[in-house]
Formats: sequence, C-alpha cells, structure tokens
Amino acid sequence: MLHSGHIEFLREASSFGDLFVCIGSDANVYQLKGRLPVNTQEERKYMLDSVRYVHKCLINNGWGL
Repeated sequence: MLHSGHIEFLREASSFGDLFVCIGSDANVYQLKGRLPVNTQEERKYMLDSVRYVHKCLINNGWGL
C-alpha cells in the first residue's frame, strides 16, 4: 500500500531527473506472491501517476523476480 515513506522515496528519486516508475502487473504479483494485490494494476498506476514527483508510471509485462 502506498504510504508516506514511498512518497518521500519518490520525492528524493525525482531530484535526480524525470522519474519513471514501473509496477508489476497483477498476473506477475500473483505468480510471485500466490495472491492478487489489494489494488488492481490500474488503481496502483493511477495513484502513482497522481503523485507530482512521478513523470510517468508504466506496468511491466515481464515475469520473474
């Protein structure tokens, strides 16, 4: 779940330039954790795109650790 520690990390990371964030797809999270995430990939992307420090959020298509 997105929390203030994540926001601070994103703020600091954005000080180095445009910040692109990639998140795992729902299918990848399920493969790795054996359960679906609390929030769908679209909801997580929407939240990260709404953070002013994030230039763009993308959903990964790949698999693995």
